[in-house]
Amino acid sequence: MRQDARRGRLYVTLAAIAWSTAGLFQRELTVGLATQLAGRALFAMLGIGVFVAVTERGRVLASFRASGRAGLAVAALSLPFLPQRGNTVSLAEALAALQDAARRISEQIGGPAG
Repeated sequence: MRQDARRGRLYVTLAAIAWSTAGLFQRELTVGLATQLAGRALFAMLGIGVFVAVTERGRVLASFRASGRAGLAVAALSLPFLPQRGNTVSLAEALAALQDAARRISEQIGGPAG
């Protein structure tokens, strides 16, 4: 148990360092918002895929299927449902697209339609 606590503290520390330094790297990018979001999504997908493959001992598809409708909803909301004009997306467009996606997914899984 003590080793698990140490490992947990190490993971939290590493996550805090990664979160804190992300802004430094973000400012150096010379790409548009949509490209940044796509890059983040790609690295998140790869990281989660590797984590699931390791923890589930290679049963990646089975573990994603086991997440059911709730897992599908989270995955769908994680996709970039953002309209693109070149490489720029306004905040209002992004929020409208995400609200629309959330409404559609909520309707599909039987949640409130509003």
